[in-house]
Amino acid sequence: MDKEWAYCKSSNPRAFYDGAKKFVNSIHASKGYPEKIQCPCSSCINVWSYPPRTVLDHLTSNGIYESYINWTFHGDEPRTTVQEENMESFENLETYKMYRDAQLNDDFMEPAPENIESDVTNLVNEAELPLYKGCPSTKMSATVMFFKFKARYGLSDNGYDELLEMVGSLLPEDNILPSSLYSTKKLLKAFDLGYEKIHACVNDCCLFRKDLEHKETCPKCGASRWKVNKRTQKIEKGVPAKVLRYFPIIPRFRRMFRDAEKAEQLTWHETHKSQDGKMRHPVDSLAWKKIDSKWPEFAKDPRNLRLGLSSDGFNPFGDLSSRYSCWPVVLVAYNLPPSLCMSKENLMLTLLIPGPKQPGNDIDVYLEPLIEDLRELWINGLY
Repeated sequence: MDKEWAYCKSSNPRAFYDGAKKFVNSIHASKGYPEKIQCPCSSCINVWSYPPRTVLDHLTSNGIYESYINWTFHGDEPRTTVQEENMESFENLETYKMYRDAQLNDDFMEPAPENIESDVTNLVNEAELPLYKGCPSTKMSATVMFFKFKARYGLSDNGYDELLEMVGSLLPEDNILPSSLYSTKKLLKAFDLGYEKIHACVNDCCLFRKDLEHKETCPKCGASRWKVNKRTQKIEKGVPAKVLRYFPIIPRFRRMFRDAEKAEQLTWHETHKSQDGKMRHPVDSLAWKKIDSKWPEFAKDPRNLRLGLSSDGFNPFGDLSSRYSCWPVVLVAYNLPPSLCMSKENLMLTLLIPGPKQPGNDIDVYLEPLIEDLRELWINGLY
């Protein structure tokens, strides 16, 4: 299937669609033209089956599941261990890339710790083990699938534990599916880039960081940094009244440029400008050209990122009667091709501003850590 999979690698939207169509037709034919085939998109990851037309729609919307390199659901023989693979392909595993991005030193010039290679090998081998003997799904892919299911449908922690227990009882005895939410988080933690928790004033006046890191009250309104019990009116010291969650952008940009394929896609805008005067991508807009003319040195290097910022409120509890709303702040990298720059995998959550009400004009207080990182990238840059 390697040749057919290559059809889906084009960055040109039309070529990508044509390639995905050939790809689906090839799978459909290899299975004997059944009514439904398993969908290898990044969302379904071969769990759900659909008619070929629906699979094509999924591939064009979600992209292909990158870790699916052994086509056991579509005609190939299953592989049982990572060790059987050619070691040259080890560094191409998604789990290896995730661990490398989360754990290795950001400074490319510093040597890695002596035991890092053995740690990487052990973790990746464990994550890439088949769920049970002969199973085409790995421990990591199954864990991610169940964790996504929990997040998508708001499953409680106890409900998630029961689901894993129920599914585990239906699998062969040698299965290695995590048995609880705790073991799931423990497996995923090693591959997590993490985020920062920053205490905020309950009235949106300031963030308790830098010079205010050790302050107990807001210097502007005098409100306590800590939660106040509504019944007793006592301050619960150690329990913050508000917490901003910041997902640092610099490690995530480094992750993008460490991947050769993604790094090439980030320069797509330089060679794919419209030649007929029609706007098909932000690179064809007057705003883009104005930035190029105002900062010509910035425009010279196609690797420099063009970012869009967006924010809106949502009710995390799914209850329309609730007045509580969170405000995510999302970055979009417009360097990418049109088929990728607005896909959910490439929408970068940077801040999660807590409720219960919208920040309004005070949103600039919460944007401080993000603006500082953007200024660092603009003024000094990173290599």
